[in-house]
Amino acid sequence: MQEDSYEIHSCFIANAVKRYFGGKAAAFHVIEFDGTGSFFLDFLVYRSFKARISLGFSSRFRTGIVYFYVYIGDRAEMLDSLPGKNSEMSMNYTEEALLNNLKVLDEYLIWCMTDAQKKTFGII
Repeated sequence: MQEDSYEIHSCFIANAVKRYFGGKAAAFHVIEFDGTGSFFLDFLVYRSFKARISLGFSSRFRTGIVYFYVYIGDRAEMLDSLPGKNSEMSMNYTEEALLNNLKVLDEYLIWCMTDAQKKTFGII
């Protein structure tokens, strides 16, 4: 995996988020954090939840490593650290792993929603 410019990778991830969530994801913001092509991509999902996807590059393994964070209020949790989610998550930087992780994120956010929020987004 080449550490191309973070713009290429952030666009790839942002487009995957947009394809998965459609109009339910907005307010994308990218922050490059160390000059190696690694970055954070922050966005809102269901108008209520801030999510962060972080992509870092491992020179040892020559690949990208992806982390998902979800913010409930001021508290941030790594998605794979939540009970029952670790085995469902992949830190690999592939389209298949990314889409799977977005599905896990979606399931968790729906679980966190109130009934009123679920009605607003046509979930129930």
